[in-house]
Amino acid sequence: MQGLDDEPSRLRLRRFLGVDEPLREIEGHLAGDAVLRRILPWTSGIAILRQDPWECLIGFIVSAFNNIPKIELTLSRLRERFGEPGHNGVKTFPSAQALANASLRELRACVLGYRTRYVREAARLVARGAVDLNAPRSASYDDARRMLLAVPGVGGKVADCVLLFAYGKDEAFPVDVWVKRAVERWYFGGRARSERRIREFARERFGNLSGYAQQHLFYGIREGSLEPMLKPIQR
Repeated sequence: MQGLDDEPSRLRLRRFLGVDEPLREIEGHLAGDAVLRRILPWTSGIAILRQDPWECLIGFIVSAFNNIPKIELTLSRLRERFGEPGHNGVKTFPSAQALANASLRELRACVLGYRTRYVREAARLVARGAVDLNAPRSASYDDARRMLLAVPGVGGKVADCVLLFAYGKDEAFPVDVWVKRAVERWYFGGRARSERRIREFARERFGNLSGYAQQHLFYGIREGSLEPMLKPIQR
């Protein structure tokens, strides 16, 4: 927390990091699942970030079919080109208005590729109030998901990531290739399942802790050393 000179800033950081959530209690519930019970000794302590909705939305639009170094480069260039000077000279994430006013050429210079038009259109919708980023917070998960899916560049995975990380909809279960692989391998005996079926399965099995379950499964499947231990487990 060094460098934060006031209590409100420290509280905002703690909320952003999710460190005040009852992680021990959450993991106790998750341990009732046979797969997660074997993963948790290696993944315990995972918290869920609570991000700003606008920054989170653009970040995940940028992340679609992308790799981490390029995502980081794009977000850094957006911040440097369109952000405002903030604390200690660090630029803030650009506002919706700033990106709405940007030309396609300026946005392409931020290595957005085909996402250029998605980012500008999303920014224009938010800037003129056609998309209200406050609305999903008080809406049900299903209604909030429909709101986000109406935004250009937002598919199912991006919508669920934004719902989880920006709006605290912990029943969201983002399905990427790694999570799909984990669920199919460890719960369905290696049989293929659609993204929709996996999301439905997760909500039935984990309920309001689906987002936390997803984070542990994601780490578990990415950490190859856990694979031999988990192979025998099936639904």
